[in-house]
Amino acid sequence: MKSGVRFGAIMLIVAAAQFIIAMLAVQAAYPCYNGNCYNIFTNPISDLGNTSTSPLWFVFNYSIIMFGMLLFVGLLGVVSAFPGRVTRRVGVGCMMLAAFGAIGVGTVPENTILIIHGAFALIAFFFAGVGITVVGIRLAIAAQRKDYQIYEIYTLLSGIISLTILLATILLPSLRLFSLNLAYSGPGFGFGGVERAVAVPPIIWILVTGIYLLLNGDKVWK
Repeated sequence: MKSGVRFGAIMLIVAAAQFIIAMLAVQAAYPCYNGNCYNIFTNPISDLGNTSTSPLWFVFNYSIIMFGMLLFVGLLGVVSAFPGRVTRRVGVGCMMLAAFGAIGVGTVPENTILIIHGAFALIAFFFAGVGITVVGIRLAIAAQRKDYQIYEIYTLLSGIISLTILLATILLPSLRLFSLNLAYSGPGFGFGGVERAVAVPPIIWILVTGIYLLLNGDKVWK
């Protein structure tokens, strides 16, 4: 395996793993207000970085900034492992934009300038979904000529699921209002649940991809 691909794969693993751990830790430390505790189905992920309500806001914000930086560096390292010029330029390029969005989310917490924070979050969600989908399509084509297909199909599904839920929430006002109403009306699958359905697949994909390339770097897509 090329040293650059190995290094990049490790960076992807570290990026995703440290962010997942940070989210779980900050979530566990989040206090209850008026009897209402943090709920992954109703509370937005960004509440964890709110400097007014989250005791460990700095852990979350610094972690997501580190996530974006490590993701960008990791993608630079592993880009040569992916097949196809379009895949490298468009797919991986979009994921690099997503990394930039993640850095912005941590730099501008939700309780500072919400519109800027929201713009960075949208950049991260949208370009992660597009990038993984583009990569997934190319890998699915490559997989037809090989014996291994599980990772390629998994990649395509991860991108499609994340992107579809995001676009549906944005383009369908009824769904958006429904999720927002649930978020402020008590238990239920509300805004936090929808947001996680968009954000979690790419994060897990980054971790899985790092591990996959670390184990199979020189054997795939050749």
